[in-house]
Amino acid sequence: MRRADRLFQIIQILRTRQWVTANAIAESLEVSVRTVYRDVQDLSLSGTPIRSETGRGYKLDKAYNLPPITFTEAELESLVLGARMVQAWSDMQLAGSATSALQRIQTIVPEQLKDAFDATNLNVPAFHDFSEVADKLPEIRRAIKSKNKILIDYKREDATPSTRTLWPLGLFFWGSVWTLVAWCELRANHRSFRIDRIESIESLEQTYSETTEQLLETFLLSEACSGSQG
Repeated sequence: MRRADRLFQIIQILRTRQWVTANAIAESLEVSVRTVYRDVQDLSLSGTPIRSETGRGYKLDKAYNLPPITFTEAELESLVLGARMVQAWSDMQLAGSATSALQRIQTIVPEQLKDAFDATNLNVPAFHDFSEVADKLPEIRRAIKSKNKILIDYKREDATPSTRTLWPLGLFFWGSVWTLVAWCELRANHRSFRIDRIESIESLEQTYSETTEQLLETFLLSEACSGSQG
């Protein structure tokens, strides 16, 4: 890791915690404690308002604002890869937002890092046709955010039609299909629905408020527990 990147990471660590010891920073960055002492001292001398207290470690003044955002080359590569995934495997609205975000980031990174945006060694082929789901994802995402119930016409795996009133909780992408996890009023339980099998969708004016039993986190925990049992 370049020293400039390491200094930036130290500031990031201090921004996200009340107090942090030199040992904790050293372990996080995989450097020696002596290196941390030296870097913190250099940051302090450069004007970064870092407080130190014996037994507690270091703390950054809450009023401190970082200079214009910077990224490491690896961080930029991960952002580009993530954006390419969104562009290839989601709906046009999200793809456009991913492109816009990358364009904004590209305007503020140093010249020596701009090549990361043109890297061709990290590619995301659009090997699946998501046209059947692209027009449904934005409406489902809006319903999840606003906690509006939705009414869907659904074709089950055996081609049997079904109409369900759902509380949409979360979208999941599995590499070839998108699914929606929702609380199903008909079954009074969590259910997963393939987006490409939803024939029509209508957002309802009714909103929902989950109990602990109905939360997405509860469903994920139950799935994790059942999976660990083999």
